[in-house]
Amino acid sequence: MKKFRILLIAVLSVTLFSCTCKQKEEKETVISLISVDELSKTDNSIQLLDVRTPEEFDRGYIKNATNINFFDADFIAQVTSKLDTNKPVYLYCKVGGRSGKAATKLKEAGFTAVYDLEGGLDKWKSSLKPVTGIK
Repeated sequence: MKKFRILLIAVLSVTLFSCTCKQKEEKETVISLISVDELSKTDNSIQLLDVRTPEEFDRGYIKNATNINFFDADFIAQVTSKLDTNKPVYLYCKVGGRSGKAATKLKEAGFTAVYDLEGGLDKWKSSLKPVTGIK
């Protein structure tokens, strides 16, 4: 009986230890604010998401941005069908409110790295960075 108890304790200890190690290995998604200068130094292959409405997007956007309206009922479904959750995603809105909320949703959807443009498109434009599609 003592041998059985010792074996049971050993098995439970190994199981508990392996579960703890697996939990530590999993990466916690971090939402980071990124400055205009930092975003402008990234290359054109990044996943850049504009979460404004299509009407706002039509008035100007950052080059290579994909537009998915944060207010769409299927926002997350659209994002996960168009973007890779295993690659960093950079996002922005007009001033930062919607993109902050969108960043939280992306984190919950399993994106590994989320970067939110501080101050949004307004700060981008005030820094005299180029905007595409201005009408």
